[in-house]
Amino acid sequence: DAFQALVPYMSVQKLRTPKGLGWLRRSSGQLDANNTLILLQNFRNIFCTLWSECVWQIADASNSNTKFIISDQPVVVYNRECFPGSKYCQGYNDPDIRQEATHTYFPLSPDKLLILTNLSWVRDPFQNPLKFRPNPDLMRPAKMFCFLDIHVDRFLSEEEVIQINFITKKRAYRYIAAAKE
Repeated sequence: DAFQALVPYMSVQKLRTPKGLGWLRRSSGQLDANNTLILLQNFRNIFCTLWSECVWQIADASNSNTKFIISDQPVVVYNRECFPGSKYCQGYNDPDIRQEATHTYFPLSPDKLLILTNLSWVRDPFQNPLKFRPNPDLMRPAKMFCFLDIHVDRFLSEEEVIQINFITKKRAYRYIAAAKE
């Protein structure tokens, strides 16, 4: 089904970039490029379980003159406590998706954006944003997923689209792209 294709695709998209491969190489202590690619194959589904347990939302920018941009880091990770200059975001680092307040963004089109938010953060957005969410193990089996639970009624303002694009730009390794300059 679509879910079984999308989530592993996103996981590989997060890892197969220069930033993702650099993170994988550094995290594993692996310096050899070929061995890093083997690690990529072995860990290609590393984020799938946690994303399957998130609250899914498809946000719409059709009411905004500004549209979503993309970057060489197509799966964007954001945590409000991990500003671009913080230790969590230097070099190949991104905020850890296991942290309570970490959101994952994935542009689907210039007007549509998939936003994944940890359920524990949705239930209590006043907790420590850097604390690990419940059951943070990356390599456990995924739960069942219901497409009817995807929220699709959020229309973003121009300001919100600009803020999301700023996050995308700051998380980019080197390149960004847009439908219009």
